[in-house]
Amino acid sequence: MPSDQTRSAILTAAERLYADRGFGDVTLRDIVAEANVNLAAVNYHFGSKDELIAELFVTRSLATNRERLNELKLAEEAGGGRADINSILRALGGRWTWGECEADAIPEMQRFLGEPVVPCVPERLDFPDAAFDGVVVIDVHEHLVETAPLNRELFRIVRPGGRVIVTTPNGDVRKLAVRIKDLVGMTKDTYGHVRVGYTIDEHRRMLTDAGFQPRSSGSYSQLPTEMIELGINLAYVKLLSRKPQGTTNGGHGPIAPSSADQVRKVEKTLRLYGAIYPFCRAVASLDALFAPFVTGYAVAVVGEKPAR
Repeated sequence: MPSDQTRSAILTAAERLYADRGFGDVTLRDIVAEANVNLAAVNYHFGSKDELIAELFVTRSLATNRERLNELKLAEEAGGGRADINSILRALGGRWTWGECEADAIPEMQRFLGEPVVPCVPERLDFPDAAFDGVVVIDVHEHLVETAPLNRELFRIVRPGGRVIVTTPNGDVRKLAVRIKDLVGMTKDTYGHVRVGYTIDEHRRMLTDAGFQPRSSGSYSQLPTEMIELGINLAYVKLLSRKPQGTTNGGHGPIAPSSADQVRKVEKTLRLYGAIYPFCRAVASLDALFAPFVTGYAVAVVGEKPAR
């Protein structure tokens, strides 16, 4: 067998055996038997078991990272320079399962994702115990009267050593954009929120109460982005989706179009939004001036489930 083929056969055999049985239970003799080479070949190409493991990590990591970067590039091109979060998650690898708490939104999500979406009830998530290495929860907690049941369920479905990432709007009601929204009638009720949101410290306490160990945290969306978002949402809620007199929901529809039918009704306006997108993006880029000094209007916190 040529030298490069021998080296590749050893790496492939080692990867397969380590994946099946773990590093501690696999010997060099197991690897050479699987690769159909002699022990001297392993010593020649790698020197030792530790160096073989290190080479395996380097070789496979480079290949994986190339694949991820290629997928991110494709997602950015499809998104006009900015990849959507679903594409970013897919590029990270692994098998992803999507869940949604609002049943009416599921058909549209499934059409958009091209994958099944699991209906979720915060008090009892329809997943087995320790089912996931990681769970990302985006803008759910602020809609709930009681968040503890959801956090307990997140702890249940994450495996020991796994992590949960929770994002919500920042719950600091003193922030300028929050007060401006209240002044123009875009209150938490308009957004369908039980409360404005949660601060990083509040999230860390809630995760701790559920059994997680809080890890890293951060924020995003500064005042410029919030003002752009407010202008777009205000136009939609107060003008585009107004209902006839006598209807409920305060005379306005949802905060943004959430179905194909609603999108068709405001298609011309969405084209206008597309035309002013470069301006919106330029304004949002000013977030960089605030980010080093001010906590943003959306927060994210990572919690880790202790390993057994």
